[in-house]
Amino acid sequence: MKHSGKKSAVDELKILLIGQCPRWSDVIEPGLAKLLPKFTFQSVPSALQALPEIETGRVIASVAFVLEATDEAPLAALLHDLQTRHLPIPMFVITAENDVYQRLRFFEWGAVDCLAWPLDLSRLAALIDVLSVRRRVTSGLSSARRPDSPQSGPAPNSSPNEEISQRTVAGFVFASRAMRDLYDHIKSAAESDTHVLLTGETGTGKSHVSKAIHDLSPRRKKPFVVVECGGLSPTLLESELFGHVRGAFTGADRDHVGKFAVVEDGTILLDEIDCVPLEAQAKLLRVFEERVYEPVGANRTARFRARVIAATNRPLDQLAAEGKFRSDLFFRLNVLEFCLPPLRECREAIGPLAENFLNLCCQHASRSIEGITFAALEAMLAYDWPGNIRELRNCIQRGVTLCRGDVLDVADLSEPIRRAAAKAGQDVPPAAQKPSRNELDSARQHGERHRILQALAKHDNNRTHVAKELGISRVALYKKLRKFGLFEAPA
Repeated sequence: MKHSGKKSAVDELKILLIGQCPRWSDVIEPGLAKLLPKFTFQSVPSALQALPEIETGRVIASVAFVLEATDEAPLAALLHDLQTRHLPIPMFVITAENDVYQRLRFFEWGAVDCLAWPLDLSRLAALIDVLSVRRRVTSGLSSARRPDSPQSGPAPNSSPNEEISQRTVAGFVFASRAMRDLYDHIKSAAESDTHVLLTGETGTGKSHVSKAIHDLSPRRKKPFVVVECGGLSPTLLESELFGHVRGAFTGADRDHVGKFAVVEDGTILLDEIDCVPLEAQAKLLRVFEERVYEPVGANRTARFRARVIAATNRPLDQLAAEGKFRSDLFFRLNVLEFCLPPLRECREAIGPLAENFLNLCCQHASRSIEGITFAALEAMLAYDWPGNIRELRNCIQRGVTLCRGDVLDVADLSEPIRRAAAKAGQDVPPAAQKPSRNELDSARQHGERHRILQALAKHDNNRTHVAKELGISRVALYKKLRKFGLFEAPA
């Protein structure tokens, strides 16, 4: 047996390489080790030696190479054993020949993906990373659904698998490597009272991260207040923040308590801080420096005791250079800056985030959907998510609304995601529609296509035997093959 990669105290998980692949040592293993540095690698000569290693509990994924037809039976037996023993280890199969029906057989036996040579290592590494995170997040999400379970951090005596799993704080899943690094930073920052500036594209979760900072801080039992600065005029913004007294301006027929008073000594999030007008920025600077403010129309001052978190999706330094944002306020806010990565740069987070949103949406809609299919996950990985985490949440919410089965599939995803999947070469079924009088017909066609695929795989593409088993003529079978996009090889 051969080992490679660096081990640490918490990094005992490994990827199992199965079979006699001539490129394991010089191409595949070094390439995957570079792309997946947190795992070690182990080789076994055939599928017959793989099960004892998998049963140790340290294998997070397996990659099998099928060089000859004689390699199929041992691998099929291994996939059967994994299913009967309830060992959720994702199996990726690499085949020497690009045989679509061989691939279908492996899918039927339980492989999550079947890849042809030459191999796209970056795609394989991304899928392994996603599924390994999904496996490790399952127990965390299950415990997070229980009211009495802790929401952040591993247990003091946690195992290596638990220590590297993502955290869930304030409903936000820190699932990718970049997000887990962010969690470590904000956990340290939460202990202080220093101002925090959160930057990143729209939809990257800035409001959730600010709530996580509050929940991890000593102020967690105090109020957390959000002010959306973007939709308020200068007068309304000052009134919203500072409050006003009766008669301060036209329409002020009674006193109004501002958010600076409501938050007390908790945490206040100033979202879209870049939209605050220049005249109001000067007053904010005084509040942050002197820790006092005056309600609009009042001749008295009040103490400001809250911690400030500011969020923006525009570069404040560039706005300051253009004279659109006060540079002194920028430097006052920019003590600790955390830039939230876009979802396209941490695709390994898509699976865990999607499953978390699926759970929340199912609870809200009183639906029972068991999970997300691998095909749907792969389609989501092919999409760039310009709306980031917010768009992903909306996508899952839409899917839960349209889904008519027990699992969320590609047909339940939005058209932009389906187009991206088709562009990446995936087989994209027709889109799901809202419940209608044609729903039963759509379900029947989906089941018919699946049944034909089973028969093709069973009879090795012998269409005479397939037609006989299905009880239809060869002409009728050919029409259905064309209808369902299965007419790929000559009879």
